[in-house]
Amino acid sequence: MFDKTMVRGLFVVALAATLLDGTAMADVILPTQEQLSALRATQYQIAFVTSDTMDGTSGSESSYNTIAATDAAENHTLNNLGASWTAITTTTTMDASVNATTYSGVPIFNTQGQLILSDGSQLYTNWTTYSLANPIEYDESGSYQDTRVWTGGYANNGDYQQYPLGDPHGIGTVVAGDDTSTTVWNMNHWISPITQYPVYALSSPVPEPTTLTLLVSALLGLGLVYLRRRGAKA
Repeated sequence: MFDKTMVRGLFVVALAATLLDGTAMADVILPTQEQLSALRATQYQIAFVTSDTMDGTSGSESSYNTIAATDAAENHTLNNLGASWTAITTTTTMDASVNATTYSGVPIFNTQGQLILSDGSQLYTNWTTYSLANPIEYDESGSYQDTRVWTGGYANNGDYQQYPLGDPHGIGTVVAGDDTSTTVWNMNHWISPITQYPVYALSSPVPEPTTLTLLVSALLGLGLVYLRRRGAKA
């Protein structure tokens, strides 16, 4: 079967892969295979509140996408998902539903592994129709945040109708929401655009746990069995 050198090598490789992946020490909790199976989903998306903040004066989505992608890259678990990240923001140039795309049958979770929506396609109709299963309210490290968040969307689908980011509409305000709210994003706060607030970040679809993850777990298990038997003989 396996000789001692091979088992030791496989165990070291598996352990290194786990540590480099960041899952051993990360605060972020990803959805489990059991959660996805219950939802009959093969993919999922992650949403979080950025820990970094910015003002709401820019009408360009790239400004808000940059902070979403930068913060996601700072966490090993999120960075290693291989996803792209965009901001759930409505500006004078683009609606949130276009910038941060959601998909039918693809659930959305926060960074504590809590379900936000079982069907991502409801995210923008959800703004005035449904309630979120759980609020986003956690940042890219899985830490709880209680804050207002730039949204720019003041309509039943998050589209540009009133007070988007980058457009003070002549009265010096744009729209923000509450990240702890599960009721329609609670986007009824008219805030000066020069105020510093975070944004919501949304990932592209992520595949369910892969065969590689299962292989790493199997190798770790094999290495532990070997070490226990070796210890028993000693």
